[in-house]
Amino acid sequence: MTLTIHLSPAAEQRLQECAAQKGQTLEGYVQALLEREAQGLAASHEIARARLTPELRDWLSRQINEEETAADLQELREKGGLELQQFFPDLEQVVRNIERANQ
Repeated sequence: MTLTIHLSPAAEQRLQECAAQKGQTLEGYVQALLEREAQGLAASHEIARARLTPELRDWLSRQINEEETAADLQELREKGGLELQQFFPDLEQVVRNIERANQ
C-alpha cells in the first residue's frame, strides 16, 4: 500500500531525528511505527471480542439510552464537567472492591 502523509515541518524533523537514532530511513521508521500500531490495535480488538460475550454485548447495548447520553453531553457543555478530585472517592472505592475480591 502506498500512503501519502502531509506532516508539519516540526513533526517531520522529530521523526527524522528518531529514524536517524535507530539507523533507519524516515520511510522505514514511519512504516515500522504504523505496523506496530496496527498489530497493537488488532490485538486489543481481539482481546475485547474475547472478553465480551454475546450476552454481555446485548446487555451493554440495552444500557445505552441515546437521548440520555445526548442530554448528559449537553449538560456537560453548558455547565462544565467534574474536577478530577471529585472522582477520587469513587476510584478509591473501586480499588477497595478489587482488593477485597482478590483476597
